[in-house]
Amino acid sequence: MFETFTRTYGEKELPRIIAASTMTDIDRKLESAQLEAWLSSGKSVEDVFDLLRLNLTKDDFFKNPVLSIWVSYLNTIVTDNPNKMSEVLSFLKTRFTTTPLLRTLAKAKQFGKRSY
Repeated sequence: MFETFTRTYGEKELPRIIAASTMTDIDRKLESAQLEAWLSSGKSVEDVFDLLRLNLTKDDFFKNPVLSIWVSYLNTIVTDNPNKMSEVLSFLKTRFTTTPLLRTLAKAKQFGKRSY
């Protein structure tokens, strides 16, 4: 099913559709499949950040509906390989000043409690 959605909507649009939906079991499975696809294809934290167009967010970054998907990907990467934490923190430090970085980490903690 994930492959069909990806072919239909594309790799850039599918996360927006997932983020806009209410999280049903199907949505959770679809998001989980998306995260696993990115992980297995070797996408970096920055790759997914740019793919989700978070780099283009002009308004309040923390209100972007796909932020939760990116944060879930951060959690997936670090859970899968704890040694990647330094890579994640390095990316966060290059993109955010201290206050937004702390807000991002607080968001990560909040979204890290999702269960799939």
